[in-house]
This record gives sequence, structure tokens and C-alpha cells, in this order.
Amino acid sequence: MSGKLPPTLLKRGVAEIIVEEELVRQLEAGKKLRLKMGFDPSRPDIHMGHVVGMRKLSQFQELGHQVVLIVGDWTAQIGDPSGMSQTRPMLSAEEVRANAETYMQQFFKVVDRAKTELRKSLGNYIGVEDAPSEMYGKVMSIPDSLIMDYFELLTDVPEKELTGFRQQLEAQSVNPMLLKKRLASEIVSQFHSAQAAREAGAHFEKVIQRGEAPEQALEISIQEIEGLSLLAQRDLARRAKTGEKFETQEIEEAIVVQTQWEGGKDVNIFCSITFLLAQKGIAKSRSEARRLLSEGAIQLTREGQTNTIFEDRQGFRSGDLIRIGKRRWIKIVGADIK
Repeated sequence: MSGKLPPTLLKRGVAEIIVEEELVRQLEAGKKLRLKMGFDPSRPDIHMGHVVGMRKLSQFQELGHQVVLIVGDWTAQIGDPSGMSQTRPMLSAEEVRANAETYMQQFFKVVDRAKTELRKSLGNYIGVEDAPSEMYGKVMSIPDSLIMDYFELLTDVPEKELTGFRQQLEAQSVNPMLLKKRLASEIVSQFHSAQAAREAGAHFEKVIQRGEAPEQALEISIQEIEGLSLLAQRDLARRAKTGEKFETQEIEEAIVVQTQWEGGKDVNIFCSITFLLAQKGIAKSRSEARRLLSEGAIQLTREGQTNTIFEDRQGFRSGDLIRIGKRRWIKIVGADIK
């Protein structure tokens, strides 16, 4: 393709062009370019930081140019040898390969598979594989100072609208949350669908803004908790028999006690909340669950009263709602005592 270039191609989302005049000359002459972008698979998902550059590559693809995506492996294994950077940990070859495979699958949410050549060579990011409500909520959590950067780099909202947004923010004539909702909707629509964006927006307003439990809260029955405890105790017995080491705390966490509640049919079940979160995969590990507990990130709502949990062992009843962080919920359901 030769002739006049799209006005935003070399301006929007571009920090610097080395020898811009030469690039413009080649583009206007219709020369087919090969554009490369490298990735260091230090995490299992590509995220919005990656998407900024990939969206620009996609724009070049639409003009007929070739895109080459390179996934490195050696640099990811090295990480940051000094150990100072937590965002670049040293990884095993197996971890790097697994991360690279997810990259290969996720690239094509942004760029055209048929026009792309692939080469292999801190957890608050927004991943392109995030669920709609998770993605929406993370966008809503960005600082107000980044709203316009996100609009410019990650959306196709027309420049005229962006100019209006900037003016409103500068004049403080708009609540930044309203613009974040528009931004979150644009991004979720891009990676999921407009319907998913509407549902994520409704979820955010209900759960985050009004503090209500989501309809899709994970339901866990008292019987299931007992079953998890039994499986964990059997596993500990097996490990003890084979001489495998484990922490004494693991034994304590695996024990649950069921009692009748106030003479009625309902029951209390006393269990370790960190054990429950780890067993259900809500926390990646017991250590992560303990960190959430120590940070006051777990709340229990019972009969309209909400309290932050700091003690690991708790008594739970049918109908209790447990909130983990801002976006994850558990609902305890029980059965009658016969």
C-alpha cells in the first residue's frame, strides 16, 4: 500500500521514531516492511504492557506489512541475576517453556495469525486472558494519572473524544471514575465482547461499589469442607509413612470440627480459612493465603454484618459470605442435621 498514511499510525502510542523521515518515505513508497517485537516469557500471560506494542504492529499488518514475534528463552531463565528485581525472577527451563506456550496462544487476540511469523528464541498486571470482571476491575484500579495513557495506547477511541476527556480532567469537570468505566468497557470489549463488558460493568457496580455478593460467588458446602479435610489428612498420613517432611501447621490446618448451632438444624464448621482457600485454588498456596489473612484482605459477612478476619481458624455457617480481596467471593452452604 502506498500513498497517504493513517494520521495516527506514527503518532498515537509512539514515543520515538529513529529517522522518522526515512520510515515515512518507505511507507509512502509502498515498501513492505518486516517489523519485529521480542518477548521475555517471565510470566505466564501477556498483559496490557505487551498489547501497546502489539496493537501498533497490528496497525502495520492492516497495511500489508509482515510482523515477526520472537519469544526468547535464555533471558527468561537468567531473570535478574542480582535478585533485586521481583518482576524478573530466575525460572527453570520447564517454566519458561510453559510460559512461552501461553504467549503463542495469546498473541492472536491482538495480531492476525495468518500474517504473523512466530519465533521462539508483580502480579497486578492486566492479562489478556483475564476474565472480563477481573480485567474490568483491574482497569478501574489504575491511577487517575494513567487514564489518558491507557486510552491512547490501548483503545481506538477517536482523537476528538480523547481531547475532550483531557480537557474535562484538567478542568476537574468529570469524575475520573466515569472515564475509567468507559476505558474498562473499551478494553474488555476488545478482548472479550461488548456483552461481556456490560456484564463486567454491572458486576463491578454491584460487588465493588455497593459491596453486594456476586451471583457467581463460589459455593462451598459444609460437607465439601469436611471432605477436603479428610483428603488432606489422608495425604499427610501418606507423606508421613513415606518419610516426606511437612510442617506441623499443615496438620492443624487440615482439621475441621462440626457442631450444631444454637439448638437448630444449621451447623457451624470450624476450619482453617487458609486451608480452605488453598484447597479450592482461590489462593495459589497456603503461604499466599496466610499473606492475605495477615494483610486484612479477607472479610466475613453474616446476617448483614461484615468483619475483617485475622484469625485463621473460624466458625462458618450456612449463608456466610467470605470476601477475598476485592473480587473473589465464597458462599458457605450447608445441610440440615437429621
